[in-house]
Amino acid sequence: MASEEGLQKVCIITGSNTGIGYNAAVKLLQNLNFEVILACRTPEKGEAAVESMRQELPNAKVSFMQLDLASLKSVRKFADDFHATGKPLHVLCDNGGFGNSNDDQAAKTEDGFELHMGTNHLGHFLLTMLLLGDLKKSATETGEARIVVTTSSLHDPKTGRGPAPTIDFDNLMLEKEGTYKGLFAYSTSKLANVLFTKELARRLEGTCVTVNCLCPGFIPLTGSMRHASAFT
Repeated sequence: MASEEGLQKVCIITGSNTGIGYNAAVKLLQNLNFEVILACRTPEKGEAAVESMRQELPNAKVSFMQLDLASLKSVRKFADDFHATGKPLHVLCDNGGFGNSNDDQAAKTEDGFELHMGTNHLGHFLLTMLLLGDLKKSATETGEARIVVTTSSLHDPKTGRGPAPTIDFDNLMLEKEGTYKGLFAYSTSKLANVLFTKELARRLEGTCVTVNCLCPGFIPLTGSMRHASAFT
């Protein structure tokens, strides 16, 4: 996204206190005329990331806003809090996520969703829908806005890592006996990210809001797999 002289563009990056999101924020703050909002679950980690970025880039326009993707209440509050700032939104990076490759016991979000699907897909789905009007408005005013979704090649059975993910709408939360495996749940949530991206891109054709997803490759320090053992 090219920066227009004198125009301050605003980007929200979820899960940006570490790993991919942190580095993406730094790159935007270094090279483009961007204000970046770090949308993170833990205030202490979010504020620490802001302080670290400001030490590296004293003039950086960066701030923290609390967001727990595993809580739809938190997602709605985040959107309300952002709207209360009166700021425009030009880029939304749906980056944050949860991964657990070895847990045979499914965990749930506070809303009762399987934790991978609830955090990686449903939380971002709601966030994107709540902020879509802001992105469309910016696209109308500046000619473009963007949504970027961080996914994983593990959604593709050709990777050969674990069972091929599927979207079983009769067992979306993997509650049927014997169907839950951590890596399978993670891969399925990432497949949902890809399908969401493709359909949203189709629906937004002609609006100047572009939607893309990416697999950054294996990033061991990202933090999303902090609960997981090594993949086999």
